[in-house]
Amino acid sequence: LDDNDNDLRIILLDRGGRDYKRAKALLLKLIKLGGREFVMHRFSFDVYYYTRNTFCGTLLHAACLMKVSIDVVSLLIKVGGKALSMEKDNESKNSLHLAVLQDFTSLEIVSLLIEVGGRELV
Repeated sequence: LDDNDNDLRIILLDRGGRDYKRAKALLLKLIKLGGREFVMHRFSFDVYYYTRNTFCGTLLHAACLMKVSIDVVSLLIKVGGKALSMEKDNESKNSLHLAVLQDFTSLEIVSLLIEVGGRELV
């Protein structure tokens, strides 16, 4: 993986895309093929949260900042495990911190993150 892959990964996570179902299917295949190395890889991505910010984190961080389905988050966690949920971004926030900042994050995703990360994550 290199920095040229970052745009592809963010496009695949973006539910606002025209063909979300196909993008999601492709992302799920890439996660299965790339395994732990793919989901644990840190990269920079732009996020609009009050102002435009550049974050550096994992795919799980990006997923928690975007409106993705529980099955994408579940597969990321299945492959990356507790270590992935505990990873911190460049602002020292873990995936749970980012998820609860979004008004669209489902209770199901928050519960899954807490279940996997446990007390240490909170």
